[in-house]
Amino acid sequence: MRERSEIIYTEAPDGLDEVLENAEEIHDLLPPPEHLIRRSKKKRVTMMIDEGTVDYFKKLAKDSDTKYQTLINACLETYVEAHRRA
Repeated sequence: MRERSEIIYTEAPDGLDEVLENAEEIHDLLPPPEHLIRRSKKKRVTMMIDEGTVDYFKKLAKDSDTKYQTLINACLETYVEAHRRA
């Protein structure tokens, strides 16, 4: 690989200048980061959950590199949304 000062721009493919002149700007396809993260108000609760259920979510969280509480919350949110619409 050449160092920056050694780049010879004549090595560009023929017609590249025309392609670049006629190129259209592509806007970012993703929404801004603040729209990607759901920041709903949380409430701390203490509850008893079956040991097997907790073990399942902990394993799933480890495999997904996330927190098990986050997965349980997502599961509960999905359930609530499905039944709220019904």
